Amino acid sequence: MAFRRGIYMVPTHRWYIGRTVWLIAGVVLLTSTALEALVDPRYILCRGLAPVAQLQ
Repeated sequence: MAFRRGIYMVPTHRWYIGRTVWLIAGVVLLTSTALEALVDPRYILCRGLAPVAQLQ
């Protein structure tokens, strides 16, 4: 068995699909929270899209 450097088992030197999905979900959450606070409280419905985006 080859020696692993670091603590991560997944490649951290490039953006694999799992990281990209979490990034998109985080952006959706932050955007919907900002819109809810600054524009209209009904933007809370956008928060339902983030868990859907995380399903793999």
